[in-house]
Amino acid sequence: MKTFSQFLLGTSLICLFWTVAEENPFKNFTPYASVWLWSLPENDEITPVKNWKTTSQELTKSQYEQFQKRLATRYNEIRQYITPERIQKLSRWANDEMKYYRPSIPNYRSLKWNVIKCAPTNDKFLLETTLETLPSPHLLAKRWLKAYAVFNTENGYIEWCLITIHGEIRE
Repeated sequence: MKTFSQFLLGTSLICLFWTVAEENPFKNFTPYASVWLWSLPENDEITPVKNWKTTSQELTKSQYEQFQKRLATRYNEIRQYITPERIQKLSRWANDEMKYYRPSIPNYRSLKWNVIKCAPTNDKFLLETTLETLPSPHLLAKRWLKAYAVFNTENGYIEWCLITIHGEIRE
């Protein structure tokens, strides 16, 4: 049986390894109160799913209902996370426009989540939704507050959720 100090040493070594690993998939992410909710600066790549395949596949009706059920139990955490200060910190290109930003996050039932990527094992899906349109620094620039979630269809759980800003120039 390991002593508590041996456990702490092992845990510290794991944390040290994770910190220095080059391929840490969450290196630009900022965790919130729990490890399932993260944020990412505007237009950064969602690295944990970068090797997943893009898909037009949808969840089955029962899978989507299970996703909504799980989302309902955690959606207040997402709403509490989305404060003007936090979202302003994610913003890279509209700092002046974001000074007066006040979130108006819809009820989870009114959001449409779309599958955009699938794990190679076909049991995990990355879903995306738009929470709201954000102020932009230019008429041709469009920006949205987005939420992404990884849903595991094998166990019916949302493994993690990510809040970020996606922007693009429309010509």
